[in-house]
Amino acid sequence: MPAPQKPSLNLSEREVFLNFCRHGNLTKAAESLNIYPSTVSRCINNLEKNLSVKLVKKAGNKLSLTECGKNYYNILNSLLEEILSYEKEISQDDSLDITLITSDFFLDAWVSKCISEFIDKRDRNKIRLISNGYLSKDNIKENTIFVGSGRHNNDAQQMLLKNISKAKLGFYARKNNSFVTEDRMYSIQELTKFPIIKISSEDNNYLTSLNGKISYEFTNTFMIVDSIYLCAYQGIHFDCIFVACESSTAALIQEGEIYKIKTNEELDPIYIDVLFTKNLKNKPLALDLINSIYTAGVALFHPQTPQLSSPD
Repeated sequence: MPAPQKPSLNLSEREVFLNFCRHGNLTKAAESLNIYPSTVSRCINNLEKNLSVKLVKKAGNKLSLTECGKNYYNILNSLLEEILSYEKEISQDDSLDITLITSDFFLDAWVSKCISEFIDKRDRNKIRLISNGYLSKDNIKENTIFVGSGRHNNDAQQMLLKNISKAKLGFYARKNNSFVTEDRMYSIQELTKFPIIKISSEDNNYLTSLNGKISYEFTNTFMIVDSIYLCAYQGIHFDCIFVACESSTAALIQEGEIYKIKTNEELDPIYIDVLFTKNLKNKPLALDLINSIYTAGVALFHPQTPQLSSPD
């Protein structure tokens, strides 16, 4: 047996006590830890003093656990099993390979920073990035994360979800736009006849109302972009009608540069979500990435919202 050494700074009195309980005596516990039996005894005594309870009792030359000692051992042992299980999960995540699907806009706005931090944690982590922004059965594999508007996609029904934002959509135009006027009420069908800039959707040709019951074909679409923010920018630049949300247009309306077109029906909102395959729920490092993307997204879309703990 190697010469006994002083306990490592990482060897807590609780761990010494656990080893004593498992081996039943000071000598065997000391041998398992490569320390002196007197050190085992001292650690147990210190633990008893700190807890103000008796954990071990002596009957003749035999040491045994008190009732409190037995209960304390069971609790410590259970917690240790949880710790070892978690460490095993982390170890299994050591070379995590994730497919991440999002749009170029979301990637530039905040997702790329989260990816970099994820890779920096362990350089063996890998991200297969798909930046076309669309979910399909062909790109949903194990270890897949999607950031964007995809909750109504049939291929995503078996994925888990964390909602970042609900964006209420509407039609907007610059002041003195030649196609529409600020005072008149329009039907959405009328607006489909004008040149319009809109955000991309699953097949790039419609927006919906009444929870998807009505879809609109925009045959005169002037431009399709991948974000509601870019819609507003391009709409102002080209003086076209454009689709946007309240958060991206509030300042421009207040400045008197644009207005919301009055319509007799509302467009369905879009939901910006983080969707992920169920197997990632049991991968701590993957959940770190998912929660990082979620938290940064909420901060971007709701800068005035206090940061609460993220939902499960």
